[in-house]
Amino acid sequence: MATTRLADRYRVDRVLLAGDAAHVHPPIGGQGLNLGVQDAFNLGWKLAAQIRGWAPEGLLDSYYDERHPVAAAYWTTYERRPS
Repeated sequence: MATTRLADRYRVDRVLLAGDAAHVHPPIGGQGLNLGVQDAFNLGWKLAAQIRGWAPEGLLDSYYDERHPVAAAYWTTYERRPS
């Protein structure tokens, strides 16, 4: 069985996790790659907004709220499948 991991947090102060640093899934169907690309897109525009000064308060914190449930749903589905 392949190893799966899911980070408890995606942000600590100025350190943010995305892709394989935040979640590791087996390569079946390319789900890990898809999740990582979606993480990068979601985080990328938020970082740009922060740097350019137009990000509302808490925007970077919304990254975890939006992305962690998606990775957790896949992780839970994979962990429940029969061997």
